[in-house]
Amino acid sequence: MIKGADINCDSYLTLGKPDFDAFSKNKAAGTTNVSLVSHVVFIESIVKYLEGKINASQLFDWLVTPGPKTLDNLELVVNLLVEK
Repeated sequence: MIKGADINCDSYLTLGKPDFDAFSKNKAAGTTNVSLVSHVVFIESIVKYLEGKINASQLFDWLVTPGPKTLDNLELVVNLLVEK
């Protein structure tokens, strides 16, 4: 997942433009510190933040939670905010 750098941190966020192949998604799903977000999903998350549908803390937490990011799991975050 990490090319050309030996970086040690708690979470790794990788932005795919436009998306990731199935191998990368499966590999990230089995890790405890890698998050994959496609370009479209990332932009949608920023739009939801700018519209006030999620706050900065929720956006950050969603982004650093390991695994592939989807519009479905972004909607779960938005719906949690609406219910509060």
